[in-house]
Amino acid sequence: VAVISALGKYQEITTVDISCKYLRPLSSGGSIETEILKLGQRLVIGRITVKDIMSEKLAAEISCTYARI
Repeated sequence: VAVISALGKYQEITTVDISCKYLRPLSSGGSIETEILKLGQRLVIGRITVKDIMSEKLAAEISCTYARI
């Protein structure tokens, strides 16, 4: 959803790479933030962070790369 939003319109994309680091369990639910690091002609690189709501500590970090078709 974040990639399509950054592109401004629907475009077919495919996953090139996903890397996930789980750091701690969520004790009371989580908040999710997305960030587009690079919006290129061929590749889109993004990062997703999941934080614990109560402690504000990072629970997971996902890096992803998509190819624009």
